[in-house]
Amino acid sequence: MISSISLTVILKKSSLSTLITLIILILASAQAVAQAQDSECLELEGTPPGLYVTVDQSQVYLTKDGKVVELNPGEAAYANDTQLACLQVPPRVLAWPCNSAEALTRKMAPAFSLDELSPVGTVQEVKRRYFEENTALGPPIEWLNGESHGKLHPSEFDGLDSSTYWYLPGGPDPFASPKRPRSQLISLFWSTRQAVLDTNTLDQLRADSDQAGIPVVFLYHRDYEVPISFFGADVSLKKLQDMFLNKGIQAAPVPVWYAGDHHLKVSINEFETWFDIPTADEISPTRMQALTEELQAYGFSHMPVLVSMMAESNSMIMDQPERVRAAAELGITDIPTVIFYYTSSSHLEKCGLPLPQTSAVRSAAEKPAAAALLPPERKASDS
Repeated sequence: MISSISLTVILKKSSLSTLITLIILILASAQAVAQAQDSECLELEGTPPGLYVTVDQSQVYLTKDGKVVELNPGEAAYANDTQLACLQVPPRVLAWPCNSAEALTRKMAPAFSLDELSPVGTVQEVKRRYFEENTALGPPIEWLNGESHGKLHPSEFDGLDSSTYWYLPGGPDPFASPKRPRSQLISLFWSTRQAVLDTNTLDQLRADSDQAGIPVVFLYHRDYEVPISFFGADVSLKKLQDMFLNKGIQAAPVPVWYAGDHHLKVSINEFETWFDIPTADEISPTRMQALTEELQAYGFSHMPVLVSMMAESNSMIMDQPERVRAAAELGITDIPTVIFYYTSSSHLEKCGLPLPQTSAVRSAAEKPAAAALLPPERKASDS
């Protein structure tokens, strides 16, 4: 399975064998069921020798001497010869992608706080400042860990785009998974000039809101990212790959894919067209039974199929093709699927504020929207 997991090892000779053993344990248990475990996080001084792990999008279960530490996106852990624990704050050694010169320029982008704005018309002002002044709320927040930009009254959401969508939910109850932050998402798309409201969570958050309002998170998407609805009802892996390789257009990231959210549903036939899906006879009976029981219990609500599109090799890679075959054997014909995109600068995507890129000859406001790059029969207004 393709995942964005960073491993940094600071070695000393006496602990090399222990570190190798730990790495093997990580890989062997990355898809295991987490064990309930109370664990206090360490606060390290400096960077002592040991194994450092941080998680970008996937999940990792770090195991040592019967103890398990589960790492969710944005969390980090540390292990040495005697210790295994999560970390209160990831050390600087894990921040190398965001310490590059290009990443640092993003961190210095102009930003403002929600507290600076009037409580009335706040959302529209955030929208205006982004599209007209090229400024965004800052600094970046860890919203997947429960942070938000602030609380707003539900009336502030009036007038936002509620028909466009950038993901499909994993089930009818958006908060069935405790891993989903209880915040209202508003996505700002520079390419299509849209402020899109996440209607999947609105009703429940509105019912649970207090006088202070609903926690709100503004997601600023890159200038090459568009909502998945932008591609129309006939969206397919082939269409997404063509747009990515030929025009640089990407479907905006799914917010909580590890809770079942996904971009689209892909048919068994389409998977068989692009990937080597094993037959039922090629899967061991034990493995097939485990996959069948998992799908019967949860479907794809706990984990959709992941497809990675690689720019440099012009190729697609998928994880766990055996799950696709097991689903087909159960009569599941359309499978929830998440798309990941990988380019030479993918590691910069989470560094700083994703403001539109400008050049010496054209300002960000003058750059063509992604809709202008598509054929005339497919414009943003059609989505």
